[in-house]
Amino acid sequence: MVNDDEISLLVVVVDVNPLWWGQQAQREPEFTLSKCVDAVMVMGNAHMAMARTNKLAVIASHCQDR
Repeated sequence: MVNDDEISLLVVVVDVNPLWWGQQAQREPEFTLSKCVDAVMVMGNAHMAMARTNKLAVIASHCQDR
């Protein structure tokens, strides 16, 4: 069992490149960025609900290169 004073940090990095997500949406319309973000939120909420000291960081990553 985890000690109540122990802090657990979950870091999630989400690639938000619109070109990739647009191409993916054409191939698989049911797999979208909004559904991915919804899944990350569910996972993050579950992590934070497990202990009051759990923390969550969500980072959106996007490449500026063409």
